Amino acid sequence: MIFRYVRALLTEVPRLARLVQRETADSFDLSNKVSIEVGTASFRTTRGYAICAALLDEAAFWRTDDAAEPDHEIIAAIRPGMAQFPNATLLVGSSPYARRGALWDAFHRWYGKCHAPLVWQAATRTMNPTVPQRIVDEAMERDPASAAASYWLAAAAWGKSDLLAAWDAALAAWVRAGLTLAQNADLRGDIDRLMLRGIIPDRARATAQPADVLRAEWDRFKERWSR
Repeated sequence: MIFRYVRALLTEVPRLARLVQRETADSFDLSNKVSIEVGTASFRTTRGYAICAALLDEAAFWRTDDAAEPDHEIIAAIRPGMAQFPNATLLVGSSPYARRGALWDAFHRWYGKCHAPLVWQAATRTMNPTVPQRIVDEAMERDPASAAASYWLAAAAWGKSDLLAAWDAALAAWVRAGLTLAQNADLRGDIDRLMLRGIIPDRARATAQPADVLRAEWDRFKERWSR
């Protein structure tokens, strides 16, 4: 998929097309001595390259520490190749999936913090407005009782600045997570962080309500539904 995007960009933009010297099944060599390659996610085969930019696609679905090719090791293998370029760029993108692995660790550590690596989360149609809303709605409807689905619904609504919908979805996610607490204990922590770091501050600004009042309301709700 990524390679098709690269090919379209390089072949359909005349100024870029003039740079292409050679195309193979998985790479382009350009006249400015840059090669663009699509490779397998492997900490073995990515070593030894000089890398000015890397895109790690759908990283939430990569294998983690218990796998033969763990995601943390792949990233660790890429970084030395980027060291010689002062402005080297590492982009890690994914649709949401598991709350584990390198992408989740970065989100958990850096999201919403200043002077840190840029981590952003947005609704599908915020990132790509060409996706029909019905596709998003149908995906949510297929699993309406899922606590994880409710969490991502809250995050998506917050990303669209629909703060009332985000608040309601977060409340629903908290309740649903409690129905299967053994499987969703970590999820409740994620919901709490989303509320405290994102939804509550933004809703306080939008409604001119004190953030402390909203936090107190959230705390009362959690206490009620944590018994």
